[in-house]
Amino acid sequence: MRTNSYFRIVISILLFSSFIFPQKHEIHSISGKILDKVSKKPIPYVNVFLDATTLGASTNNDGVYSIENIPKGSYKIIISAIGYESINEYIFLKDGLVINRDYDLTPTVYKLQEVSVVAEKDDKWASNFSLFKREFLGTSEFANDCKIINPEVINFINDKDAKLKVIPSSPIELNNYALGYKVYFEIKDFVLYKNREFNYLGNIRFVELEPISEEQKQKWIKNRRNNFKGSFKHFLIALSENKLEQNSFLIYSVFEPNWDNLRRRNFLSPKVSEITKNISRMENEMEFFNSLMVVYDDWEEKGFQKYRNLMGSNIYKTLRFQTSWITLPFSSATFDINGNLVDDYSKIKLFGYWAWLRVANLLPNNYINSE
Repeated sequence: MRTNSYFRIVISILLFSSFIFPQKHEIHSISGKILDKVSKKPIPYVNVFLDATTLGASTNNDGVYSIENIPKGSYKIIISAIGYESINEYIFLKDGLVINRDYDLTPTVYKLQEVSVVAEKDDKWASNFSLFKREFLGTSEFANDCKIINPEVINFINDKDAKLKVIPSSPIELNNYALGYKVYFEIKDFVLYKNREFNYLGNIRFVELEPISEEQKQKWIKNRRNNFKGSFKHFLIALSENKLEQNSFLIYSVFEPNWDNLRRRNFLSPKVSEITKNISRMENEMEFFNSLMVVYDDWEEKGFQKYRNLMGSNIYKTLRFQTSWITLPFSSATFDINGNLVDDYSKIKLFGYWAWLRVANLLPNNYINSE
């Protein structure tokens, strides 16, 4: 049976992000001043951060900010403040540069939106919120340890083509007590379609939580390490280094994502050189037709077993391996040596295990795997 659901990578954290494997890091810094574009006066308390990382700062009373100890790499810097239009800019840090960036923020002109919003916190809202949590956080073990702090900002939009559409009035705040992060997620787009296709897009900021004990600290370290293993980012790094088998990955060329693939392995296993090529010192291009099945040698979570059976796998036991599929709608996608996509999100689709993992399993892009 063909899989009928996929997760499109639309989270901007996968774009232009930073190093996560231990390497020789060149440390950089970014500083500057934020002014009101109209009055030319400095703006205090502006959030300036590198998307999907723990790296960021707020401006002081003079509108000055400074972000230090940044490893080299590509980032999206985000400047946001209440009452102003946000600024997103991609920057590339190398050669130990100290960068000065000043920005002018434009005051926001609010317009009424002609949409139908389900705003009342009634039974229908509660039902929608329950579905939202399941799709947003996921159903992994870590999802049970996540708490949305401000559910009141979540508005549900009536859309005839969608099972669920969400437009929050402000960033969603959640505490992830499994990985030890406070997460601010500014949703730009969140749609669950009736055919189970699921897209979401947004900017995200991580803040380290303070452990209450050494035991909790060690638990977070262990969970982060285990969460990284077998992830899509882990796979892209191993692919760029041509070390798939050393990192417990196997790849197969298949016609399409299909749960029946789990029952057999008599597929062509392409060489890394046949599906990727180096296009610069920092970047690689993945190129293939049809689909790539990726198998990681580790137990799948029980929650995924339920998910894949819902999708039609009909294998009612937990498997000793995790299976995902990649398709390239435009036949190619570019990623850097740090496991980060540098292409538009529409260039790639994920199915299977990687599609099942959601916000509860996200790590900051500046997370460094210590093993």
